[in-house]
Amino acid sequence: MISNVLKLTIEIFFVLNLSFSRAFEPKCHYLRSASWQSQEQQINTERMSSSVDGNETKQFITVLGDESTVKDVTTNTSSSSLSMVIACASFNRKCKKILSEIESLERDFVGGLFIFVLQTDESDELEDLAIELGLKELPSFQLYKNGKLVYSSKDGETINIDGIRDAIRIAISGSTNGSSCIVDVSTDAKGRAPTDPNDILKFVSQSYANTVNKTEDCCVSVDPSLLGYSVAEILKAGEDANLGLGCGNPLSFAGLQCDETVVDLGSGAGIDCFLAADKVKRVIGVDMTPDMVHTARKNAKERGLSEEQVQFRLGEIEHLPVADSSVDCVMSNCVINLSPDKPQVFREIYRILRCGGRIAISDVVVRPEKVIPQDLQTAEALAC
Repeated sequence: MISNVLKLTIEIFFVLNLSFSRAFEPKCHYLRSASWQSQEQQINTERMSSSVDGNETKQFITVLGDESTVKDVTTNTSSSSLSMVIACASFNRKCKKILSEIESLERDFVGGLFIFVLQTDESDELEDLAIELGLKELPSFQLYKNGKLVYSSKDGETINIDGIRDAIRIAISGSTNGSSCIVDVSTDAKGRAPTDPNDILKFVSQSYANTVNKTEDCCVSVDPSLLGYSVAEILKAGEDANLGLGCGNPLSFAGLQCDETVVDLGSGAGIDCFLAADKVKRVIGVDMTPDMVHTARKNAKERGLSEEQVQFRLGEIEHLPVADSSVDCVMSNCVINLSPDKPQVFREIYRILRCGGRIAISDVVVRPEKVIPQDLQTAEALAC
C-alpha cells in the first residue's frame, strides 16, 4: 500500500514538474536549428548531391548555402526556364507546412521548375541574401523565367502551397505583370491611421525602411548634439550610422562595463551599437526592419567589427531573438513608444536580463490626462 502511494506521488510530481518546465520553456527562435525536412526526406540522403558552391541539391530543390550570393541566385535562375526562390525559417509554422508539401510541385511541373530554398535562420548571411533579393517576410517567394523576375509575393500576403501553385501556373502562361507592389498601410479607406497591431508594425517598419533607403523620412531628423552625443561620439559613429531618429543618448547613463553583453532595441543603422562596442564585450542590435538590419550589418563590416563584437538580428522587440538571462544591459532610443504592445516589450526585457541586469531607455512618454504644450511638440523639444 505504501509503495503504491509513493509511486503515485512520484508520478504526480513528475507530471507537474514536466508541465512547469514546458510552461516556462524559453521561446528563442533565433537559437533553434532548421530541421524542416521530414524523416523520409532525411533518410533519402542518397538523392542529395553537392553543387560547386557548397549548396545541397535534391533533384529540383536546392537548399542555398551560407556562401550563396545574389550573383549565384541570378546565375542559377538564368540557367532554367522557370525557377522559384522561397525564404523560410524553421521556427515559422507556415514555413514548416509549405516545406513539408513543396515536393508535390515536382509532380505538377515535371522537369519545368527548379526551387531554391533560403533558410534565413541558418545564418546572418542567408538572412542578408533574402533581404537583398527583396524577400523580407516569412514565408515569401519569387518566380523567375530565364533569370528574369516575373512575380514576387506581396507583404502581408497569405502564402500556402496552393497559392504558390497558382502563381507558378500564371507565370508559365505568361500573363503575370511582374513583381507586386508594397501596399501602403499608413491609412485605411477613410484616411484613418492603423489600429491593428500587425498593421501598426508594418507601417512603422515600412516608414523606417523608406528612411534608410532615402525614399522619404519617417520623422524629423534631429542634430545628434541636441540628443546628448558629444562631437567625438558623432564623428566616431559616422554619418552612415546616424539617421538622427533618436530622442536622447542612452549610453550617457547606461554605465556600461567592459565584460558585459548589451542589447539595443530598435538598433537602426547601428549608431548606439557602434558606440557601445568599445565599452563592452558584446553588443546585439535588434530591429524589425530588414533594410535597417542590412544597412547596420554593412556598416559593421566597413568598420571591421566581427559578429563576436557586434551582431545585428532581425526581430520584433515584442519577441526578442535573444536567449533567456543572457544580457547585462538593455538599451533603447525612442523605439518602445512605437510598439503596440509595450507591456510585452518589458516582459521580454525582463526575460533576457541576467539577475542584477539593468535598462537604459531614452524615449517619449505620453500622459493621456496631460496636454503637451505646442512649444514642446517640436522634434528638437522632444529630443531634450
